[in-house]
This record gives sequence, structure tokens and C-alpha cells, in this order.
Amino acid sequence: MIEDEGHPEMIKAHQEVLRRLGGVLWQGNRVADKAMMQEMFDVITRHRDECRLRGIAFPVLVAIVVPRLGLVHFQRADLDMPSIRTSIVNLVRSYPRASMEEIVNAFKAAYPDLRPDDVLMPVDKTVRALAAKQESGKQ
Repeated sequence: MIEDEGHPEMIKAHQEVLRRLGGVLWQGNRVADKAMMQEMFDVITRHRDECRLRGIAFPVLVAIVVPRLGLVHFQRADLDMPSIRTSIVNLVRSYPRASMEEIVNAFKAAYPDLRPDDVLMPVDKTVRALAAKQESGKQ
């Protein structure tokens, strides 16, 4: 099985799934609703099955969706926490009209096991701990 992201066959597989998803996304003025998302996941599932038959280990994808903006972003389901944090920051920078709550809810939906403390940077945890310590010292 081909697993290398840089392998020419994997690159072709990525381009193909983007083309197929584009066909779903650009069918008129569609709203990012549950039916459209199901159709997109069906496209991805069929694509993964076809890739497996060709010997390509196409990764499992999750959808980051902000319906108000029509934003649908797919990324690997097996990302580690630093990569998820980076993805959140990149999405916030790319879509400044999206509220922080919308972004967080989109990532929670995509990664159900994600906890609020998971997405905070260690510096944030340190600052919160110092603030809590100062508060307890005042009492």
C-alpha cells in the first residue's frame, strides 16, 4: 500500500478527490447542510475504496464546517494535537469573518474527543495557572 503523501499516485489521488468534491460543492447555490455533507462524505468514502483497490492508503478525512460562511474544510482525521492547534490558528487567520465560537464548534464536531484544554497552548495554561494562584493569594 502506498502511504507516502509525496508519492505521485497519492498526489493524483488527492487531486482527484478535490475534483470530485468540487463537483458537489459547485452544484448551484447549495447550502452547507446535512444532506450536502452526507453527499460529500459518500464521495470521500467511494474515493477511499477506489484508492484501496489501486493500492493507495488514502487517509480518513474529517470535515471542518462553518455553515454561516459556507466553509467546508477537509483534513486528516489522525492529526496529533499540535497539528490540530496549527489547523485552528490557520483557519482563524484564513477566515477572519468566522467567530472563535464557530471555529471551535466546527473542530469539536470534527474531533468529538477534543476538550477545551486540548486546544489551549501551554503558555495559555501557564497564564491561567498564574492568574488562579494570584486569585487564591488574595483571599
